[in-house]
Amino acid sequence: MADKLPTRISRNGFRLYRIGDGTNRYAPSVTTILGAVSSEKSKRALETWCQNNPGAKEEACARGTHIHEQCERYVRGLPTQVDPRWADYWNGMEQHLCNIEELLWSERPMRPEWRPITVADDGMPRIWSSKHLYSGTPDLVYKRNGMTILADYKTSSGPYCRIFPKDSNDRQRFTGWMKYQKVCKQLAAYSIAFEETLGVKIDACQVIVSTVDMTQNFYVQGSEFDKFKRKWLEATNTFWGMMQGDQADSRPAEMAVGSYNPALEPVAA
Repeated sequence: MADKLPTRISRNGFRLYRIGDGTNRYAPSVTTILGAVSSEKSKRALETWCQNNPGAKEEACARGTHIHEQCERYVRGLPTQVDPRWADYWNGMEQHLCNIEELLWSERPMRPEWRPITVADDGMPRIWSSKHLYSGTPDLVYKRNGMTILADYKTSSGPYCRIFPKDSNDRQRFTGWMKYQKVCKQLAAYSIAFEETLGVKIDACQVIVSTVDMTQNFYVQGSEFDKFKRKWLEATNTFWGMMQGDQADSRPAEMAVGSYNPALEPVAA
């Protein structure tokens, strides 16, 4: 009998998840696709920032992971254990997490009947889209006032911005707008995958942003939500075009191990 395949792997710098549709295919994560299709200018800007701020990326990652863990503990009814180094990023978070009527997902399914579908043999949860071939794990899905809401926690050095800044020289607002655009496409991706995987329609998305000075709370619904779904699907088409010579609609059923396209792997013999 073949060894059990891992749920998450990395190939060619891409994070891939084995999707649970019975095919044992691997699909790129949402963040992998968003990173791959970002502009060269954005990639160079990030590289320059990392070079000019050694260790800052790692610290931001540790900070985000810690605050994320405290959010999970809070919504699951567990005591929080906030590191004093990042206490300012926790202040204000609880008020946006206290109105949950039914917790459906907190990094993993909360409904027992969903676990055999979304949690793999190695215990790793994920959702996916077989139609558009991507995968990932959302932060939070819950019910409130008859709506099903998918939420994401973010920590940031500066505030997010919903409106494109009128002043082209306002770098902080432009950066905040870019971050808002990216997270909304991420949430749109998870909403599509959540419905395909579990048959549950997402009514709205929520972005909770924590900075040293403030906590922001954005709801994305209606026409704005639909816009970001379209933008996400455009991103997936761009990604597959990059991978397969602009033939995004002719993806093969499976690819040989070690081929350039990292999306699919056959079952090990």
